[in-house]
Amino acid sequence: MEQYNNGDYFSVDLVRLIKIIWKNKLKIIIFSLMISLLVGLYTMEFVPYKYKSSTTIYLSNYNEKYQFNNQITSEVKNKDSIKSVIESQKLNISTEELLKNLKVNFDDQNKSITMTYSSIDSGKAFDIVVAVRDKFIERVKELVKVSDVTILEKAEESTTPYSPNITKTVVIAFLGSLSLGVIYLFLREILNNDEIQSTREKLNLYKSLFPPHGGLSDLYY
Repeated sequence: MEQYNNGDYFSVDLVRLIKIIWKNKLKIIIFSLMISLLVGLYTMEFVPYKYKSSTTIYLSNYNEKYQFNNQITSEVKNKDSIKSVIESQKLNISTEELLKNLKVNFDDQNKSITMTYSSIDSGKAFDIVVAVRDKFIERVKELVKVSDVTILEKAEESTTPYSPNITKTVVIAFLGSLSLGVIYLFLREILNNDEIQSTREKLNLYKSLFPPHGGLSDLYY
């Protein structure tokens, strides 16, 4: 019986493949540019822009031990305080949603806390982070007995969204489209390989993958 090497089925002349890619380079580039353009337009029109606003405060004469740092940070996200912020700002969001968009970083060395809030509304991001900061200041003096709390960085309303990053998105779409174009040519080269076009070779390949049983083997000859 004729032997067939399964590996031959996927054999590709790499030199020929490179020539095919080079010959079709203009089509691949145009295809990639069209896809990246569509992705960019979709992102600009349909993906919500997100803004963030940050503020940093300094805890004067902070003498607590390091193990209390997590406690201080968690106080910023105290649910009672957050509920108070929601009520004072008349926000139509849940406590969980606000906490999800609120980031808190504690700097051990400088004894400072940075609060950042992100939202699709730049004004809302500014109002919420200021309200959270002010509510925390009310609690922090009693919590850690600091003599004073200084605002190192005042919150500002952002005019530039941080997300989505359109440039990054378009570049990724372009590179991804290039890859798809090359993969398409690679697969087409495999399927059109002259070495595997005969019916007998395809049948032998099928037999090597699914050995016939009994009288069925006569059907192949």
